[in-house]
Amino acid sequence: MKTIKNDKKLSEEYLHEIDEMNPNDEYKILSHHAIYYLYDFLENYLGAQDLGIDLAKEDLIEIESFVWNHSTNFNTNNVVG
Repeated sequence: MKTIKNDKKLSEEYLHEIDEMNPNDEYKILSHHAIYYLYDFLENYLGAQDLGIDLAKEDLIEIESFVWNHSTNFNTNNVVG
């Protein structure tokens, strides 16, 4: 994930392959943001684990919401297709 997220060529190739599958609009939105979302979510989750913080369900929901909003806002101008 980190490699695709940080490499413009790989990121464009990933998005092009998604577009080639001609997914429905809902899946296309999810797939275009998946790399950013998963990377940021795992970074937050694993960071908390590294610090010895046990996250409650509410914490995970808050992280999920924040990361989704961040990834969709950040990546809006980077979507190919």
